[in-house]
Amino acid sequence: MKKQVSHLDIGKDGQEHGGVNLAIETFGDKWKFKIMEVLFQQGPMRFTAIQKSLSPISPTVLSERLNHLESSGVVVRQQPTQGKPSVYNLGEGGLRARPVMDELEKWGRHTRKGIPLQPGAGSDIERPSIDFALLKKMMTVRKLKKGEYLMREGDVCNFIGFVETGAMRSFLSHDGEEMNNDFYLKDGIVCALTSFLSRRPTNCNIQALADTELALISHERYQVLVDSQLEWLRFAKWVSDSFFMRKCRRETSFLKHSTTEKLVMVRNMFPGIDQIVSQYHIASYMGVRAESLSRSKLVDHQNKNKRN
Repeated sequence: MKKQVSHLDIGKDGQEHGGVNLAIETFGDKWKFKIMEVLFQQGPMRFTAIQKSLSPISPTVLSERLNHLESSGVVVRQQPTQGKPSVYNLGEGGLRARPVMDELEKWGRHTRKGIPLQPGAGSDIERPSIDFALLKKMMTVRKLKKGEYLMREGDVCNFIGFVETGAMRSFLSHDGEEMNNDFYLKDGIVCALTSFLSRRPTNCNIQALADTELALISHERYQVLVDSQLEWLRFAKWVSDSFFMRKCRRETSFLKHSTTEKLVMVRNMFPGIDQIVSQYHIASYMGVRAESLSRSKLVDHQNKNKRN
């Protein structure tokens, strides 16, 4: 009598394999994972809709992957009503794989660069714990070249953006003069928050200061998250409070501080800004002329040399 081995499975080659081997055989290429991911997110879908979501996958490759997943019980094909095209949905095997997919998602986010966790520099408020894997699934990636605009004055801000690489500025225009009122560096959140919350046109412009990559979530999707669970409402409050605190610190510095003290404030709020943003733009944010900033930097450098 053959010994029973519960943790082994029989593969196509007739040999016994461990569960990992069976999983690799079932899910072992990127398209199968992507098919499962899109069905997790969007539910029952027609063949053409899946193909569009996974472009540039070919119809032949998609058909082959769907057939394999269907034969494994991961995906099922359903006929909604007579005369209408069939749709694909997750079967029992696919639903059981959901926790595994979620864990792989979390592992991937921690292994590669993750979604930035700071709403912007200058915030010392503790960030609430949220499911960043879920947030990522609801976001789109956008790339901007240096000088490109993310939004312009008169637009309604329909996004919250996470800066993954690069740098951006927010500025106001008056009588032909541009005045910077915020920076968004790596690991920061970019948003015209007043417009985002009020759904009214903004009076600012947001422009890339370097080639920049962003992860964006729309106002509609963000609102779905905020309405779904208390943790997301806390996260939304954290974002708003952090923007507000940064604004207050800048205004206080305008009223009370010297140019040198303002420079210290800017460096604390935006670590490494001197290496990323030009002196001209930093001076504009501080409300001083570039020459005054140059003198302040010179004094700062001389003081450091004396201390050393």
